[in-house]
Amino acid sequence: VLRPALSRSEAVLAEDCVRLFIAIASERESVGLSDALRVRRALAHRLFLGDHSFSNLSETLSRRVTEHESFRRTLREVAVYLPPDASVGHGRYRVRPEAWAEFDPFYQHYSHADAHKAMDNFRTHMGNS
Repeated sequence: VLRPALSRSEAVLAEDCVRLFIAIASERESVGLSDALRVRRALAHRLFLGDHSFSNLSETLSRRVTEHESFRRTLREVAVYLPPDASVGHGRYRVRPEAWAEFDPFYQHYSHADAHKAMDNFRTHMGNS
């Protein structure tokens, strides 16, 4: 007997389960990464969601990340600074194209919506490369 297709809620639950198994299998954050690499990973993955002002990065990333001695240097390595213009009254940071090589679509700190947004941004980046 064939079962009908999954309902929307079953499909979302199945996707969440698969994401959990992948996160457990691939999570490197707790094992083997230096603090500086954790800062880089957190910063790059925040920027994969889109451009951010320095104050927004400081508010949305953990203090462990923003207060680390390598934070500002790492920000310069993974992002370019875009000065204020007429449409945006503050400067912002945009992820460097070469930083996309570090993109992990299963980054455990993404919400479901953030994971989809980051993946959409990744696809856009790959289409423009």
